[in-house]
Amino acid sequence: AMKWLARAAVLGACLMAPERADVHSQEPKPPVVTVQRETRAKAEQVMMEALGKNNEGWHVYRTKNFILFCESDDAVAAQQISNRLERVRLDVRARWLNLLEEKEADGGPGRCEVLLFDDPDRYARWTGASRENPGHTSVERESGSGRVVSRRMLLQKGSLPHTLETVVPHEAGHAVIVEGYGNAAPPRWCDEGFAMQAERRDAKRRTR
Repeated sequence: AMKWLARAAVLGACLMAPERADVHSQEPKPPVVTVQRETRAKAEQVMMEALGKNNEGWHVYRTKNFILFCESDDAVAAQQISNRLERVRLDVRARWLNLLEEKEADGGPGRCEVLLFDDPDRYARWTGASRENPGHTSVERESGSGRVVSRRMLLQKGSLPHTLETVVPHEAGHAVIVEGYGNAAPPRWCDEGFAMQAERRDAKRRTR
């Protein structure tokens, strides 16, 4: 009987005692941090400055290497086009011209002008090209020296996704290639080849 009572006392003490906690379970755990990856569009967004409406009615936006003149006040479209222009420029210079941004020399051709038309008829009047033409690029050179004085891309907004995917990279290729040729104009086959490669490379990059 005494043995039974002793066992009962021990069992009761165990039941009444606070539950022993596992030492490891009480160690402070680091907070769970959810890392959200930036979307590609956000990660590649460039600095764009809105300069307002000029005297000719264009809505003007400026990036480091381009200045956009838009028919309509569409900052979203301007930002998307700016992102694509700067990305294609950086890629063409680094991959084919071996011109890295930090090694850029002073006295270059300056910002490239980009005119974005909503109205196909106005585009045709401005450029003399067909209203069906999605865009083209012109380069003005100084007589005698051949130095690039200005570059201008004239684009139809059209379907913005199509413009961003094909027209902008192609025309940016034309505008950027001159940065690697100094005062000499690139051969026509080379100029067009670079533009086509810029368009294809940009398409491959977007589908990775």
